[in-house]
Amino acid sequence: MDINKKNKFNLTPLLGWGLVFILGCSCGPTELPRINLEFEIPVTTIPARETYVIGDTLSIEIEFTKNLTEVTNTYTYNFEGFNFNGMIRMNRLEDKNLRSGIQPGGLPSVKIVNLRGGFLPFSDAGAQFDYEFLNDTYILKSKFVLQHEGVFSISFFTNTDEFSGFNRKLNFEGKIASVNNIFYKINQGNTNFHLLFENSKINWQEQTDKPGENSIFSFKVIERP
Repeated sequence: MDINKKNKFNLTPLLGWGLVFILGCSCGPTELPRINLEFEIPVTTIPARETYVIGDTLSIEIEFTKNLTEVTNTYTYNFEGFNFNGMIRMNRLEDKNLRSGIQPGGLPSVKIVNLRGGFLPFSDAGAQFDYEFLNDTYILKSKFVLQHEGVFSISFFTNTDEFSGFNRKLNFEGKIASVNNIFYKINQGNTNFHLLFENSKINWQEQTDKPGENSIFSFKVIERP
């Protein structure tokens, strides 16, 4: 009995330290790695030129399937039913000392003719655009009839407020995924970017291989000779 008591006495602190060790190492679930996804949507302007004349028609077309692959070509995700909340900002570049975004709106200088989906102006500079969704494909086709001379820029972007709700639907096993941005790539990068530098104040250098750098299309409209 004494031996048992002695052994019990000696084992008690060991059991206590064992519990402390176990509890001290119970750190909860390991935090999953996070990935930020960026996607690019192709935009085509037809014809893709630097200079147009008053009365010309500039067609804008966007078409892509619901399955988008992000810019590193690592992940593909199904965007069916997603409200891209796409927008454009069109500015008339009149002062090289001012940033393009604070120069006068350029939408009054064009007549918009929507064919599939389309642009819905909400100010002199801004318009929301919606897609037609058909056969698992998002489609937008619209025409801008050019009515005034000048130098213009059109930037495409997605309202990032849309991402928060969508991120909860992303399902990547073993990772926490979120959409960081959805960019638009115009004419495979042929965007007449130099006109933006020549006719507005720019605080960054052109990097045509960087996502988002090809989302602004600039052009000139002149009077018909």
